[in-house]
Amino acid sequence: MSGESTVSGKSTVMAIHRSGVVTDAEGTEYPIRPMSILEVEGRALRDFMVQRGYSQSLETGMAYGVSTLWLADAAARVEGGHHIAIDPRQHSGYHSIGMLNVERAGLNNVVDTYVESSELRLPKLVEAKTKLDFAFIDGRHLFDSALIDFFYADRMLRVGGAVALHDLWMPSLRKVAGFIRQNRNYRLVPVDSVSQLGLPLRAYKVAKRLRTSTLGRDRSGFRARAENLCVLEKVAGDDRHHEHFEPF
Repeated sequence: MSGESTVSGKSTVMAIHRSGVVTDAEGTEYPIRPMSILEVEGRALRDFMVQRGYSQSLETGMAYGVSTLWLADAAARVEGGHHIAIDPRQHSGYHSIGMLNVERAGLNNVVDTYVESSELRLPKLVEAKTKLDFAFIDGRHLFDSALIDFFYADRMLRVGGAVALHDLWMPSLRKVAGFIRQNRNYRLVPVDSVSQLGLPLRAYKVAKRLRTSTLGRDRSGFRARAENLCVLEKVAGDDRHHEHFEPF
């Protein structure tokens, strides 16, 4: 992939972070917070992908396309790199801005967007034998929705690949992370993300108070920390007995 695409992608997303707004096709502006990831989070994910040489990525929850630009920027650095974005509300909820930003960044040849529910699109990708290095789960934040996203992403994810979960200030996402750590062959990987700045103030204060409290730790050992992002590396395939279950 040419360096021109990656330069364009990076400049586009940095301009968005600097201005704090995105624009639709008519030029109407919309604030990126709280719907979009922070610059430090996007940079951490992009750098992680680049360091690992990941080129095949997927995300659930495109919104305004901020995370899409970071992830596609990483994928575009490898020949044949490809990113999949899934968001059922891209047109109805986000004014097609995510897709517009991909076009503005010159990344149309890297990104495929599906305006469809992830629970419907992901099984089709599995059936098509799609292979992934990296999956970013940031769609519907209900526990069961996020767990379904993980379930299908894992089916496509190669050993050595990774899954990232966003908005860990929410109990539903911490529970998903706890399930993965206790019941699947994944390990927590540190990423350089001081992402507590993205938390709502009240949630950040609660998370900070829980940081050293036993109340902030669930059965998996996953602590309710101020950080808002975690990355889990797949270290082996799913070899569980059909009756296996560990509390989380």
